[in-house]
Amino acid sequence: MISPLELLFILGLVFLLIIFFSPQRIVKLARSLGELRREMKKGEKEEQEE
Repeated sequence: MISPLELLFILGLVFLLIIFFSPQRIVKLARSLGELRREMKKGEKEEQEE
């Protein structure tokens, strides 16, 4: 069993590796998440107006 501190360190390391090796993929992911968020906000606004 690994400690929570070690788990955080490993996750941080993996995250850094992902960022360094595929910046385009990270940007695409961020954009799609942003679009998804906007769609959700639009849905919430439409529900409130009705």
